[in-house]
Amino acid sequence: MPQAWKSIYSDSAAYFESSHADFLQAAGARIVPVSYNLSLNELEAELANLNGLYIPGDTKTTLLDSKFIDTVRATLKWAETHNTD
Repeated sequence: MPQAWKSIYSDSAAYFESSHADFLQAAGARIVPVSYNLSLNELEAELANLNGLYIPGDTKTTLLDSKFIDTVRATLKWAETHNTD
């Protein structure tokens, strides 16, 4: 993990399985972490710089985390308004 990411995410409870990263990288994706603890403005700024987003959510813990669910909702709403083709 690059040093800049460590300072942002080292205290985070977020977890991303390496097998998911391996799968995405095998398809040609470059992995960039996006914290679900960002403010709405920060999240939207990050989304504007991406051309895709993988949202892991395969654990009960994530489905019970209201901040995670709110961020996923905000992300889907943002994507809906920016992909109207």
